[in-house]
Amino acid sequence: MPGFENLLNVHPLFVHFPIAMTMLALLFEVLYLSLKKDQFRNTATTLIYLNVLAAVVTVITGYIAADTIGHESPGHDMVHTHRDFMVWFTGITVVLALMQAILTYVKSLNAEALWWSRLGRPVLLIVAAVILVLGADRGGRLVFQYGIGVELEAPPAELNHDHSTHQHGSTEAPSEAHENVKTDRHDNHDRNHDHYVPGVSDRP
Repeated sequence: MPGFENLLNVHPLFVHFPIAMTMLALLFEVLYLSLKKDQFRNTATTLIYLNVLAAVVTVITGYIAADTIGHESPGHDMVHTHRDFMVWFTGITVVLALMQAILTYVKSLNAEALWWSRLGRPVLLIVAAVILVLGADRGGRLVFQYGIGVELEAPPAELNHDHSTHQHGSTEAPSEAHENVKTDRHDNHDRNHDHYVPGVSDRP
């Protein structure tokens, strides 16, 4: 596939998984706190565990991508800012998963009900989501503002839009079309006056 063949690094293939999993985990956590249904809590827990793998792989590929673009590229300082946000996000994600696993393993149901399910998990998920959004914002600027990791190339000729053989609407130039509209309006106005006979027509 030409899209994959032209990737400068594989980091873009993984960046969306932590975003999706974090936001979905937070959504199901809110649904659980609101509706008190265990299936929502179980779904959030599964997403928390999967998110650790996604975040770690994304950070590793991000470090590899940063090395490939070099330290002299435009906007490289923002690469470090983006990296720092994502490292903090990954750390919080790992802590979140570890705490959940430990409390599940030791079956500390009372402690989990009092401070973890009602406060610990939701707070850590919110913090992780906020840091993730800040880091993703910097990542988006790196690509769309500075062109980091993007190699610009003109599309092949067969994909270009040929305006010479494709017309939209009238073939007249704008000034000519405008003059024709004005002429038509004056002609209609003159014809209306020609048909008006005082004392016979009721037209004002």
